Amino acid sequence: CIWEGSGGVNVKNISPKSASILNPLKMAREGSVSYEISHPQYLFGKTSFDQMVSFCPKPEDLPPGAFEDSREQDEVDHNDWCCEFSPNTCYGEECRCMCHIMHDDSEEDYDPADYQDTCSEHGVSYDQCAARHSEEYTEVASSFPNLDDVLYIRDPPQYHTIDIETRPISNGCCGCSKHYTNYVSVVDQSYRLLLVDEDGNDFYSTNNSCSLKVAGVYPSRSLGDANLLFSRNGEIYKYSSNTVLGVSIRGEGFDLSRYNSLNSSFGYPVSIGPNVDPNTALRFVADVNFPTGNITISFVEATGSFALWRYDYRTGEYSKFLDSDTMPEKTLPFKVWYKLGVSTGTLEQSQVPLCITSSSEGSAKIGFRYWAVIDGKFVEDYVEQVVSSVLPLKVDMDNDGVIGNSDIVVLNAGGVFRFWVNEDNEKGDYVGSDNNDNYNTNDLVINGKYDLVNFFPIALDLKRLQNAWGERVKYVFNDEGMRAVNFCFANLPWNSLRDMQINNVATLSGEKLCAAQLTKMPHQGIELPDGLLAQFSDGAGAVICEATSSSCAIKLDVKLDDKVIYSYSMPIDASSINDMYRWIDLRWVAESGANGNVVAQVLGPRNRPDSECDGRHFVFVHGYNVNAASARVWANQMFKRLWWAGSKSMFTAIDWKGDESQFSLIFSDEKISPDYYVNVKNAFMAAPHATTCINNLPGEKIMLAHSLGNMLVSSAAKDHGLIYSRYYMLNAAVPMEAYDVEADASAMLDSEWRNVPLSFRASDWNTLFLTNDFRASLSWRGRFAGIANAINCYSPTEDVLANPEEGQLTLTGGAWKIQEMTKGTTIWHELNAIPLLGLNVACEGGWGINAYYSLNLLWYIYQYGFTEKVKMDLTREEAIIQPLFTPFKSESEAMHSTNLFTIVDASYGYELRAKFLADAIPATSFAAGANYTRGLKSNHNMLDDMLNGWPKRENEWLHSDIKNVSFYYVHKLFNYILQGDKNENY
Repeated sequence: CIWEGSGGVNVKNISPKSASILNPLKMAREGSVSYEISHPQYLFGKTSFDQMVSFCPKPEDLPPGAFEDSREQDEVDHNDWCCEFSPNTCYGEECRCMCHIMHDDSEEDYDPADYQDTCSEHGVSYDQCAARHSEEYTEVASSFPNLDDVLYIRDPPQYHTIDIETRPISNGCCGCSKHYTNYVSVVDQSYRLLLVDEDGNDFYSTNNSCSLKVAGVYPSRSLGDANLLFSRNGEIYKYSSNTVLGVSIRGEGFDLSRYNSLNSSFGYPVSIGPNVDPNTALRFVADVNFPTGNITISFVEATGSFALWRYDYRTGEYSKFLDSDTMPEKTLPFKVWYKLGVSTGTLEQSQVPLCITSSSEGSAKIGFRYWAVIDGKFVEDYVEQVVSSVLPLKVDMDNDGVIGNSDIVVLNAGGVFRFWVNEDNEKGDYVGSDNNDNYNTNDLVINGKYDLVNFFPIALDLKRLQNAWGERVKYVFNDEGMRAVNFCFANLPWNSLRDMQINNVATLSGEKLCAAQLTKMPHQGIELPDGLLAQFSDGAGAVICEATSSSCAIKLDVKLDDKVIYSYSMPIDASSINDMYRWIDLRWVAESGANGNVVAQVLGPRNRPDSECDGRHFVFVHGYNVNAASARVWANQMFKRLWWAGSKSMFTAIDWKGDESQFSLIFSDEKISPDYYVNVKNAFMAAPHATTCINNLPGEKIMLAHSLGNMLVSSAAKDHGLIYSRYYMLNAAVPMEAYDVEADASAMLDSEWRNVPLSFRASDWNTLFLTNDFRASLSWRGRFAGIANAINCYSPTEDVLANPEEGQLTLTGGAWKIQEMTKGTTIWHELNAIPLLGLNVACEGGWGINAYYSLNLLWYIYQYGFTEKVKMDLTREEAIIQPLFTPFKSESEAMHSTNLFTIVDASYGYELRAKFLADAIPATSFAAGANYTRGLKSNHNMLDDMLNGWPKRENEWLHSDIKNVSFYYVHKLFNYILQGDKNENY
């Protein structure tokens, strides 16, 4: 294109297709320009064009340098990097990064920790001077005029409206009837301001009246330094001088406004608990560039207990900054606040991240204020953020059977809910009711009442979240993808959680809980439907859970638009039950050549620390015919049942060799240990070592012993100084006369021995000797008399310890009676000859008859018994040298000596004494475990603890039912044990 001008108009061609139109003399009002198209005519038509132009004088320029468009100022001036790191951002005394505060030589020794608890202004703790700061604030706020034209920085921006009016006027500069000016434009805009039009676009100029919006975005360095100037039709139109500053509370990595938009009166949810979680910190941002002023943070209208914590990057620890109970308000000089922000590593603005925790349910407003007097003007900014504390998943942390405030106390102390992985395979209501040996976690069902002890309830408390957020959110129950939880739902009362163990609770679907179908936790968790949540009532509603591995985790996610806006992970530690109590192995005592450690385990179990217990210590000793694997089963069941009864105590199980000679029956899984006597001896031999271990255990010891385990514990108490506070004898396989010297001496007397004087029987042969003679101690009568605080828990319906029927001693009674009545007889002597039994039973003492007499009709007549000659002619010396019973097979001939100079020393041998009591000295009274027994602190008939519907055998509490029958049926006995001193008859 080629351009030409006429009528005083000059045209300057600019290759290839532009031109400048000039009016060099500024005199021409009108003129014309023409241009010629160089392309062929057949493509474009005419080749030349003319255009009229009109000129009007330019509006007078604003005074040179009067205003500068600071929008083009270097962006580096907008960041807060200290000039120590970026010197180019420092502008002398006007250093906006405030490094003159950070590097003030007068405060070289400044330590932010000094301002944690002590006010730098008043020199006392903040809780003591909070009122003085409040008074100062009130005084300055009322004494000084407020600073006008303040724009507060907010995220998102907080806009103020500016109305712009254009006014078409003729400027009279020429005769052109159509030429007018009609515009408003920005002449000066500080970078501290954001100016947008009604559509949110940056504003520069307009030809029409409209409304604009202005907001502060960067803080002022001095009063009124955020300028905004408009011109209209080339003349000054509007001018404002603003001050920009602001404080805000923001989420550390999350959008706090999202919660406020959901429900501003509920605000941000905080999980109750002691753990300081940096992922949920609140950032307190002060966009203030004035070196003076104060920062006040406060808890307002708190109905719960909240605290703010500051992280010190130098020490790596959190320290409490503020709490709603003891120090609800703190005021710091702004200089101090700024340095606190720097000390956290945050150099942009003055940001201080403070983590929030809560220790009780409620809500509070967190107030954040900057206030100062600058150039005689009072200026402040204040924002609030509501926080609400919730605990959507609740467990019985203190094991009192109730969901309540005491659980929150444990949680706030750093407590963890500790439970065991289901490692059982017993099913049904009692041991043996289901022969399926598969582990119970292999199927998705609760395998009867016996299996119920392996399940724990989690209360779902979603009421506060539901009231706040309604149906806009979804609740997802999960185990963090571990797939280590099976569960079902039940409307279980929170004030009676043990109902699931002792009452017939049903699931929400109506199934019996003890046979409920379970759901394996999906990898992605399970969304709780509204219909399910509606079935829960206030104070009820639980997830019944089974931990299938130690990776068990329990979590609740709350989702809004498929995004998690709140999560709570329940503090749980699931482990093998073996990690929840101490285990002392004393089997080595009876194993030839074995070396053992008699010192008790000092450290507590990993998953039940002593520090979390109540100072008491239950010690359990199993009974006869229990091998090492079965000992674990006994210990596990006793621990679980005590736990479900409400025990908060330490627990130790002692394993001893009570199964010597054990073998399995052919075509049966049942195991028997035919050599009962050697195991009695083992109990005695383990007693001193058990005493050492138990006395070294921490806490107040409470002894629990079952069956023959009572022989061990009673010996420890009587012979070795066992220290304990109470001792529960459970189905004690010990003769009554051992505790009660007045017990019936003829209850278990062989009829052939009725005419024999007491001192000639093996049971009372000890009376022939002086007290300093070892043989004088060979008697069950009074063997354990006087032991303290022993409670005999007995069952008159015993099977193993059953009393023989009156007049039918040889035909009736339990296994315990049989072994007592066959001591010293050929029955056991003949058993020794059976290969593979491994017995080593001496045929001595007992009710066996010495051949010296049995073959002499003057002394003994078969099936009649001893003749009157025994009473008339048998002397003491003869009864010692040739006793009526089977003579002792002792290593020492002194056992049948009458020489006063060869009296058997009383220290002859604890082991030998144990052996003789075990296999040679018969009991003449019934077993304590089946009878009320005098000589003890008290007696407790376990039949009083039976419930209707006792499984398999109506109204019969058998020897091992304390373990073999589910907790559902025997829980009253464990309640009795737990009550301790509260028991009326104790």
